[in-house]
Amino acid sequence: TGTFHYSGVLKFEGFSKTVEGDIVVSSNANSSGSDPAPSNGRLTIVSVTPEPEYPKEGGTVGFNVKIGSTYPSTERALVKLYVDGELKDSKEVDVGTSGTSVTLHWVAQAGGHDYTVKLYRLVNDHELWEDSWSDSLKVARDPDGLYAWLDVAPNPVNVDGAVNVKVRVENHNSNECFYQGTIKVVDDSGLILWPKKDYSVAGPITYPCEIFEPDYTISGRVLTIGHDRTMVQNFTLEHVSKNMTLHLIIGGVEMASAKVDVVQPGPVIVTMDCPDTVAIDDEAHCTVHLNLVKQKNITLHLKEIEFGGKKVWPVNLSSVWVEQEEIKLIPHYTHSLSFSIKIDDALANYYFGKPLYKTYLDKFAGYLYLVRVEFYELNYSVSDVVLITHENVENGDWLDHGLTAYELYKTVKGVISKPKDLRVVLLIEAIKHENDIQWWVEDTFLDVDHFPCETDNNTIVGG
Repeated sequence: TGTFHYSGVLKFEGFSKTVEGDIVVSSNANSSGSDPAPSNGRLTIVSVTPEPEYPKEGGTVGFNVKIGSTYPSTERALVKLYVDGELKDSKEVDVGTSGTSVTLHWVAQAGGHDYTVKLYRLVNDHELWEDSWSDSLKVARDPDGLYAWLDVAPNPVNVDGAVNVKVRVENHNSNECFYQGTIKVVDDSGLILWPKKDYSVAGPITYPCEIFEPDYTISGRVLTIGHDRTMVQNFTLEHVSKNMTLHLIIGGVEMASAKVDVVQPGPVIVTMDCPDTVAIDDEAHCTVHLNLVKQKNITLHLKEIEFGGKKVWPVNLSSVWVEQEEIKLIPHYTHSLSFSIKIDDALANYYFGKPLYKTYLDKFAGYLYLVRVEFYELNYSVSDVVLITHENVENGDWLDHGLTAYELYKTVKGVISKPKDLRVVLLIEAIKHENDIQWWVEDTFLDVDHFPCETDNNTIVGG
């Protein structure tokens, strides 16, 4: 007799799910008066609320457990708290007909943790399982009083769905008026998803450190946050099609992370791999992997390929090559379909429009682009992200081929005493940088949208 725990993995046609629980074994109720009485009600866990909402490393987290009861009289109960599978706290409590509440405690450790609260009814020294509640929480680490959290919702997310990401930073360093350091959210490959390079924001002004300044600012991916102030920012990832882990990096140190789990309903499990970075004049070679989990063969037909929010196939565009438009799938076998997108003048002319002089090819550099594929037979798409670079551009940096103020100064300085020569030189420079000037004019005065208009606040063009 007693309470026994079980766990296992259920698998079905490519899907898997972990299950666990408790089984209570008691002897024949008629053999001894000391055996548990038959149940004529139930105890339930109504809610579990961890406090504080944003726990910090070394602090105490209280798990407030609300218990309900359908028994006709007061029952003695045992409540246990497990964190990452280890018992951390337990308490006995009397549960009346109107229920009760109890708080369990745990000293927080940095990182993400899974917790389970288990509820037992105590009868004649027997622990009879009644209910359980499982969830997870994140604990911020403490590097010199700076705390950070990264939350994603919904999680898990259906394939091709959107995930909202919440970034929270608190500064409790008592020795400094302000903290200042770089801030970014990256994926597993290190690609920067937030903030945009030119992103600028200022928080409310509440006189931190008795200085008339905002609580926090972000400019050029540098965070400045006042003492005892909090920053909260949000962004959205669109068309998420594969599992990923997001990492919040502040001052070069990983402060928090969040895993995003993607659920694919079938009948085809689809993933896609594209290179993390592609240089201008090179090709982004992508491969779609397809696994049929049904027992019946099916045929898929390629519907559309999208690059940076714009359809690039099927259109009359020489930059895109597709291996095949139709693919036949047999059950439980991984098939593949490949295609490539060349980052060339033809793609630039199609994507941005052709200027009067040269092309806008260089304007691709420094941005992340969502590559997205759709099939007619599937109601969800598959995607990946590619960073376009120039030979002199590092990950996430911008490329500016326009005439800088310093370049203009050097040009003018050499001919400043010869007005005629100056006019000639400036005319030549204007011709050389005509596409940059036209780009600026189109953006500023003609309301030409070179990139898709997006409000998701991430760095990915089209996603």
